[in-house]
Amino acid sequence: MHEEGKQPQYMEEREYRKLFGLEIYLTPVFVISSIAIIAFVIGSLVFQEGATKLFGALRVWLTTNLDWLFMITTNLVFLFCLVVAVSPLGKVRLGGADAKPEYSYLTWLAMIFSAGVGIGLLFFGVLEPVTYFQSPPLGVETVYNTDTVYTAENVPDASDPKVQAAGSLGIAATVFHWGLQGWAIYGIVGLALAFFAYNRGLPLLIRSAFYPILGDRIWGWPGHIIDTFAIFAGIFGLATSLGLGVQQVTAGLNYLFGIPANGLTMVLLIVFITAIAMISVMTGINVGIKRLSQFNIILAFVLLLAVIILGPTLYIFRSIFTSLGTYVMKIVPLSNWIGREDTGFFHGWTTFYWAWWIAWAPFIGTFIARISKGRTVREFVIFVLLLPTLLCLLWFSAFGGTAIHQFLTGDTGVTEIVEAYKPELALFKMFEGLPWTTLLSCIGMTLTIIFFVTSSDSGSLIIDIIAAGGKVDAPIPQRVFWCTAEELEFEKPFIELERHLSQLNAFSEAHPELDLTEGIAALKGNADTLTKQTFQNLSRWDKVRDKLYGDDRALIGGFAWFDGQPLVYLAQQKGTNLEERQEMNFGYTHPEGYRKARRLMQLAGKFNRPLICFVDTPGAHFDLRSEEYGQAMAIAENLVEMMMLRVPILVVIIGEGGSGGALAIAVGNRVLMMEYAIYCVAPPEACSGIVWKDKGEHAPEATEGYKPTAPDLLKLEIIDQVIREPLGGAHRDAEAAARNVKRAVRKHLTELMQMTPQQLVQQRYERYRHIGLYGEDAA
Repeated sequence: MHEEGKQPQYMEEREYRKLFGLEIYLTPVFVISSIAIIAFVIGSLVFQEGATKLFGALRVWLTTNLDWLFMITTNLVFLFCLVVAVSPLGKVRLGGADAKPEYSYLTWLAMIFSAGVGIGLLFFGVLEPVTYFQSPPLGVETVYNTDTVYTAENVPDASDPKVQAAGSLGIAATVFHWGLQGWAIYGIVGLALAFFAYNRGLPLLIRSAFYPILGDRIWGWPGHIIDTFAIFAGIFGLATSLGLGVQQVTAGLNYLFGIPANGLTMVLLIVFITAIAMISVMTGINVGIKRLSQFNIILAFVLLLAVIILGPTLYIFRSIFTSLGTYVMKIVPLSNWIGREDTGFFHGWTTFYWAWWIAWAPFIGTFIARISKGRTVREFVIFVLLLPTLLCLLWFSAFGGTAIHQFLTGDTGVTEIVEAYKPELALFKMFEGLPWTTLLSCIGMTLTIIFFVTSSDSGSLIIDIIAAGGKVDAPIPQRVFWCTAEELEFEKPFIELERHLSQLNAFSEAHPELDLTEGIAALKGNADTLTKQTFQNLSRWDKVRDKLYGDDRALIGGFAWFDGQPLVYLAQQKGTNLEERQEMNFGYTHPEGYRKARRLMQLAGKFNRPLICFVDTPGAHFDLRSEEYGQAMAIAENLVEMMMLRVPILVVIIGEGGSGGALAIAVGNRVLMMEYAIYCVAPPEACSGIVWKDKGEHAPEATEGYKPTAPDLLKLEIIDQVIREPLGGAHRDAEAAARNVKRAVRKHLTELMQMTPQQLVQQRYERYRHIGLYGEDAA
């Protein structure tokens, strides 16, 4: 190893170079990473759909196929940090025996905490504990029924031990993701860099941590590649978190002041916050970043104290201790990856979180190393692992505990927001149940902005140091470049959003004669969008057409994959504009469509694949041609086919389920229904004509009589679950609605897959043999 304090030749050769009139360090790392990131952003903007699918598929593959690697790595890193802290190595001082700390304990902790968690505390502070309360991990029985419409009269009993345990587990599982193991990932990187930088004289670069393995080769291309990957991880890890922050602030502005939550608002907000981050970065670590971090921790403490005092104080303090105990008891099973059945939690949350912490580790670890000179290894572990975990415990107990307590006392606002998947509104909905709502919300938005800035400026500073080859005095233009690069990466989806919004506005202006009322949009507009979003979640699918007379666009179907499970799907659709609706016959299905459906049912049985049916039709098409082409026979054959099919059949009523035209693809083991959908033997007008012999004047009485809505049908045991829709209906947020559908489909499909073919056929027979309630029970 080279002499302590002496820079290697790689560092001595770095000088300022002029590029477009600006002074920068033209290191190989800077050139490669800057060109690659600019190319990546441009490519993602040009090929948006392909890039979205590619990276979405990559994320799913990594978190499901490499879950064991993430878990083993995180556990080993955590254990290593503990061993080092309690061993004699804990007395080693970073920088040598005579080194003095640059910052006080409080300032040091404030800078670590602000950079390390930042925006996530506010975005997930309410959302995550409530989510785990609704759907607990580790196979724990839930006390929250997604089929129930909760009011103050029917919420779970807060004194029930199961309910108390669910609340503690919800907070403890959240702390697990934000606690010791996550901070250990930062700690191992920061400790390695600090030791080699301050005790062995190496530059503050990620490559320095590999010196024991690579030796002097870290000054060549192996080192360049390591630092380039570190910059990539830092940029894209930051982009994810900063994007969440923008969503949170935008949602808050819309919720409080009615400012439109659109792409333009987001872009303007990004520009404003980036300008603040640039000023902070240009003033350096001892001015901008230090002062912002100090102010940030004070403001966060004020908000935390306000929630504790204004909220359910005793419940919060009890939650702190019960959640801590639950965390200690559950940390081992939550850290285990073998035989886990809660794959949604394990893959969707835990492995994703560990990947996220790892992505942040290069720049957060470097930043922590940069500010930790003069501290002992034991102090380092305490302040980087233990104290941030305790602060997270306090935060999540206060914010998550308050939201859970609100639900248990009859205020269901937060749980409805979470169930409708409006994560950016969860914090503000919780504030709504406290005094001084507007003030607390404004403090929350301000804190989000400052966390945004502290994460951005500290990240920009460290990425700049890495790109400059370890130089801590890189020129201001170079710092500004990296600060801007972070914002560019998460601006691209907002640019795409604006493009779609402009197209929608143009369509509305071109067709002023259309009456797009909310009622019509809820009934007619949600089906195609919802089906499209659901099919996108199936990841891979292939259409199949009719072979006898022709194809019927009102009914589509094919083969698909869902969570790794091959299946067959059927779906009715109505179209999104007048031209499509004419082509799809406004959802009225022809006999060709039903024959296509029957052929797919037979293929599902032949290849032993589950069948999922999405229903949205006012009924089977009725005219002379349809009867001549065998409409009645086609429907009857489908009913027989579905009744005898030896595979799981799951039906989802996503819009309108009308008459035998719906039932022809709706004979299922389980029938689910969107909250605002209808399912009936005939439209209300037709029923009015049959019963009252009129032209539909008694449609309201008919509707009241046969109860076609989801809550009524659930009560009558016609359906098995009501799937919640976002506030205002599925058309308001099709993606959130599709996620709710996907969650419900996953739950019921998993249960049905455990049944034998004989059990499936028998259960389906018994279901339709004794369907519904009769007489007094139906009242």
